[in-house]
Amino acid sequence: MPGRRIYDRAIDVENIFGAKYLVDELAGEGLKWNDKENQRYRRLLAQIPPAFWSLLVEISDVDGRFGHFKAYYVPREQITRDMVMKTIEVGRSLETVQPS
Repeated sequence: MPGRRIYDRAIDVENIFGAKYLVDELAGEGLKWNDKENQRYRRLLAQIPPAFWSLLVEISDVDGRFGHFKAYYVPREQITRDMVMKTIEVGRSLETVQPS
């Protein structure tokens, strides 16, 4: 679509539940980025069902030039329909995409 920016895209929960790994920045410059899509995903992750976080397996904890990050393995076979539906509900409340 002409004139549509990347940050105008809808939140896609497949980016979370379909991922093999998730990387979360705990402290650093990324938290300050003025990027609407990044901000929506960060707000969504802050409200994602706690049961999802309990599934994740921490595989790395890195302090680097751009901040402090943790990487997690996502055991996709353990994700429940309820986790996905609750996350979709939260995502809808954060959605800012306007119809074209």
